Amino acid sequence: MFSASRTLAAIEVIVSALQTAAATMQHTLTAIQAAVTAGFANLESKVSQLDTEITQLQSDVAGLTTVVASAETLISGISGQISAAVAAALAAGATADQLSAITALDTALQAQTTGLAAAVAAATP
Repeated sequence: MFSASRTLAAIEVIVSALQTAAATMQHTLTAIQAAVTAGFANLESKVSQLDTEITQLQSDVAGLTTVVASAETLISGISGQISAAVAAALAAGATADQLSAITALDTALQAQTTGLAAAVAAATP
């Protein structure tokens, strides 16, 4: 049979081993916690960067929409001037056949303006 001192010594060895294992586990858990915390900080940084980029993209799209609207107004103005010039030429005695190339140009310009407006409308959230 075991003596009390041998049993006590064996228990002390087991307790010491358990304390060492607990310290190792605590160290591992601390390292895992630090890694997870760093991962969340990195994720938060990336989300913040993404928010900034989305805001910039929204601003860029708004600016482009304004530019496209201005271009559409300009093109419509040119088309109006062409139409007025054709009407004046017809009133001055020109024939529709003589003005057909200019009329075709005006028609093409109006179609492009309509296409541009449709594209802007389709891309506008």
